[in-house]
Formats: sequence, C-alpha cells, structure tokens
Amino acid sequence: MTPLLTVDGHHLLYRSWWGFSQRRISSRDGDRDLTGVFGFLAILRKTHLEMAPDHEIVVVFDGENAAATRQTRDAGYKADRADADHSAIRSLPMVKDGLDVAGIAWLELDDHEGDDVLATLARAAVDSGRTVTCYTGDRDLLQLAAPSVTILDPARRRITPTDVLARHRVTPAQWPDFRALTGDPSDNIPGVRAA
Repeated sequence: MTPLLTVDGHHLLYRSWWGFSQRRISSRDGDRDLTGVFGFLAILRKTHLEMAPDHEIVVVFDGENAAATRQTRDAGYKADRADADHSAIRSLPMVKDGLDVAGIAWLELDDHEGDDVLATLARAAVDSGRTVTCYTGDRDLLQLAAPSVTILDPARRRITPTDVLARHRVTPAQWPDFRALTGDPSDNIPGVRAA
C-alpha cells in the first residue's frame, strides 16, 4: 500500500507567506505577489522529496465557513483571529492552481476545518492498511500520532507517540483532554482555571 502524506494546507500557506517576508517574490510585471505560491510549492516539493518520496500527497485546506459550527457553541472560538493579517489568503487560488498543474490532490470542505479532515483521512488510510505522515504545525494533530501515523513538524522533525509523551507527559490519546484543561491560546480556548 502506498503511504500517504497529508499536508495542512493553510498552515503551509501562512508559513510560506510570512517565511519569505524579508524578500518578497513578485510577478515580472510587479502586479502580483507570488511569495505565498512560490514558498508553498517549494516547501512542499522539498518536504516530499526529502521526507516522504514514496508517499501519495493530499493537501487539505480549511473550508470558508470552517469555524462557524464551533462558534455557534462558543462565540469566543478563534475570535482573536478576526484582526489578524490574512494577506496570505490572496495566494490561495494560485496555490490550488499550482497543485492542479502538478497533479497533486487537494481537498477543501466548506464547513470543515482542515485538521478535522486531516484526522479523518489519516484514520481511513490506517484502516485500509496504509501508513501516514501528517505535515503540520498544528499541535492539535499530535493526538493522531500512532505506530502508523507520524507527525512531521515545520522543521521536518518526525514526532511519534513516544515523542509526545516525553515532551508533554501525556499520550496522544490524552491530548484532547490535556488541551481542554490547559487551554489553547491559538484557538482562544481558555482552559480550566487553577483553584
């Protein structure tokens, strides 16, 4: 069975956009900033060739209305992101076009967050006998680490269940409870107050 490389598309896009911020890459006419698409495709290519050359690639993006369901339950969910600089999103259509030209599969479900889709893909792949490498900087996905699932962080370090336990003192299966208790500032989740 061909191993699967799942890629957190929005994470890679933002990393690409801001990672080259000192030297922007523009179209020849100077009308378009190509930094996001160049960085995205360059980092994806290097990661694939160096870390998972025999893997099939699937890039997953957050849907346009991805956070809406959770925001109906908690109005504060990701509320602090509204004022963030989302310039990177301008590159998203070009990134998708580049993936299409390269023959790389990508997926975006309007009302689903990318990490939920990544988790579903990983589970389905493992259930069918495949191994999975998940390229992401989203620590929520540490819960996926398993004998058949390796997390590959932005520095291209492989994270296994043993690594999660050694660093955070919880198992991947305990990660959701750990984050619920400690909170998650990136999603504006406060956690439980200390007594």
